[in-house]
Amino acid sequence: MAPQYEDEYVKARTVLLDALGALGDHRSSAILVGAQAIYIHAGEATFGMAPYTTDADIAINPRSLNKKPPIEQAMKNAGFRHGEQPGIWLGTDNIQVDLLVPESVGGPGRRSARLEGHSKRTARKVDGLEGVLVENQIETISSFRADDDRRFDILVAGPAALLVAKLYKVWERRAEPRRLENKDAADIFRLLQAIPTDKLIAGLAKLRSDPIAATVSANAMDFLQRLFGETEGLGINLLRAAVEGLDDPDVAAASCLELAKDLIQAANDLGL
Repeated sequence: MAPQYEDEYVKARTVLLDALGALGDHRSSAILVGAQAIYIHAGEATFGMAPYTTDADIAINPRSLNKKPPIEQAMKNAGFRHGEQPGIWLGTDNIQVDLLVPESVGGPGRRSARLEGHSKRTARKVDGLEGVLVENQIETISSFRADDDRRFDILVAGPAALLVAKLYKVWERRAEPRRLENKDAADIFRLLQAIPTDKLIAGLAKLRSDPIAATVSANAMDFLQRLFGETEGLGINLLRAAVEGLDDPDVAAASCLELAKDLIQAANDLGL
């Protein structure tokens, strides 16, 4: 029986499947990231906020990506159209799918990823996403609708890589309040709450041992301390706002603070 989720999340999963179908042979170079990947690892919330998102994020690994066929044409053939920025694709009901490339392997330029054989508007460079190239695993992605039997076996970013990417997202937006989203803090708390500390540490150790992800994973631990390791940290305050009306904000904040401190201490003990 298909899980019961909010209609917007069901639509976001449907459009994700549309995009995966459009990518065709390029799917082997695609890695699911963002909230939909987090929910695969973390499952249902225990603090009142059910899994929910209105879009989908897919990282592209340029090191394994085929030059043909052009992704831009494949996406357009599947009914997607360009959004305002490179890498933003709009599908059915204007639901957004972001095609992203880690900054350090995205080539020259400021925003557009340079992918040989593909348009500059195909994908967008994002800092902090490097870890998803290192920590990932095959998962089966299926629809939440009973009348949709599509299934794809694709790479899904691991929990440590997703934690790093989310921490980067919040940190980089800290000076632009209008771009901050309470939900990002809730997703970070979800990972800290659902994934055992030793598993996150194992993932972080893997990232630190790989040249492509070492720097971003080290930076993320600093961001975790600054955002979620202090009672009035920005991340803690965003979390309070996220759970308001769903759970006790003080309880959620205290729990998140304790989990963050446990992870920071474990990382420090291992020199991570």
